[in-house]
Formats: sequence, structure tokens, C-alpha cells
Amino acid sequence: KTFWRDRLLWPLRRPSTRRPFRAAPARGPALAAMPVPARAVLRSLRARVRPWSSPAGAVRPLTVGVVKEPAGETRVAMVPSVAKAFIKDGYTVTLEKGAGDAAGFPDSAYLEAGCAVKDRASVIQDGKVFFSINPPANEELHQFGGKTVVGWVGRLLPAGKEIVEAATKANVQLVDTTAVPRITIAQKLDVLSSQAKLAGHR
Repeated sequence: KTFWRDRLLWPLRRPSTRRPFRAAPARGPALAAMPVPARAVLRSLRARVRPWSSPAGAVRPLTVGVVKEPAGETRVAMVPSVAKAFIKDGYTVTLEKGAGDAAGFPDSAYLEAGCAVKDRASVIQDGKVFFSINPPANEELHQFGGKTVVGWVGRLLPAGKEIVEAATKANVQLVDTTAVPRITIAQKLDVLSSQAKLAGHR
């Protein structure tokens, strides 16, 4: 019975449409050398953020901006080695003057890596995607209108909710690094655990 059942029903069976899971390969040697969170963010943004085009139609490289953190913050969103990897992968990186001083990275280190060091207004004007530990203050979010800001938003906290509302009104796309789920497969992207470990909490 089993033999004839299989013979008769075999033509009616649907072929499997499942495809084996394959991890997408990293594109570019510089992308593979970046810290995992930065690489993951760029992969997700590449599909949504296109390079700017001049009126003549020539494609300009995407400009990544790094702004100076507010007073009291000693971290910087991008170190010179990562900036160098971005540039090698075809991006233009602009940095606000003194953005890395508190973290021990002078402007000369960024200039040596190939970054352009400018004042804050010029960085905001030229950039398309911005990396910042702390999101810009609500009163200056309008300057980032139509652009993307990647940072520690904390959208579930009261202050984070205010930032999200202000960014929505200013037409700013926020990428909250704290939104990564705290699961085993996403441990390399878990900024909450990594920063807590640096602070001494285990």
C-alpha cells in the first residue's frame, strides 16, 4: 500500500520552496575589518540611503558625519581606525573639530586617517548619515532634517520618547542602537551589554 500510495501521490506533491539559509558575505575588505555594530548598521542603511547626485548626474560618495558629544561625555562615536576603514570602502568621513579629544583621539589622528575636520555647521551640512553616542539636542534636530542619525536613543525611556517625537517632527531618521534584541545571536550587536561591561558591570 505504501508503495502504490507514494507512486500515485508523488506527482501531486508540491516541490519544497525552502531555500537553505546562507549568510550574506561582507562586501569590501574594509567592511569586513569594521567593528560588527558599524558593519551591521551600514548594511541596513545601504539599501535605504543612496549616494547624492549632482545636477549633472554624477554620483557623489556618501558622506558620513561625526559630531562632537555634549559636555561630560568622554566617548566618541568613531575612532580613527574605523574612519579609515569607512574611507577605504568608498565613504567620505567628516568630523567636527575636537570630537575625539575627550576620548584621546586628536584631530591630527583623524586627518592622518583621511577624514575632513570641520566646524559643526559644516559637518551637519555636508553629512548624510551621522554617528553619535548621544542624539543631537531637540533644539538642533531640525538641522538634521532629511538625514539619518545613528546613536544611543533609548526609545523606551521617557527622554528617548521625547527625542523620537522631536525627530519625527523634524523629519530625521533615527537608528536606535539600543533596539538590538538581547539574544544570543545578536550578542555582537548588543551595545547595552558591551557598554555596561566597560563601565565595570558584569
